Amino acid sequence: MADFTGLGNLGHFEKAETEIKLYEHDFRPDGAISRFKIILTMERAIKSHGIMKEDRIKILEMAKEQAVAALYHFQDNKHILRTYCDVGIEYYKKTANNTIFNDAIQKLREAESRAYDPDITELIVKYERKFALLETDAIEIVEG
Repeated sequence: MADFTGLGNLGHFEKAETEIKLYEHDFRPDGAISRFKIILTMERAIKSHGIMKEDRIKILEMAKEQAVAALYHFQDNKHILRTYCDVGIEYYKKTANNTIFNDAIQKLREAESRAYDPDITELIVKYERKFALLETDAIEIVEG
């Protein structure tokens, strides 16, 4: 499989998108490809130079929609669920709005009840802690 995320990390978003399209054309789309598309969109929101905050937020909302669509097909895929939580955290950092994160963590809990996968339980704990730290930092900034 091509290194789509490596291209995204280097800021080569268009090239990574082209590679994903070629892969999808040659092979059947799967959970991993869906996840890479979400990551690429999120990376574009975070790392693109010269775009306004509002544009970053819109791009993160696109990543959220990609995650929801991917979860429709791959409901209990812990990697997509984890990436959805990452989108929620990035969205919170930009907006102080926790709705995407709350939806993502709820979907993780639902997957946990269906799959009984200890990795999903660990992800829930990890992301709840990570989000709690973000909220604490935000409160300190407001109070400070």
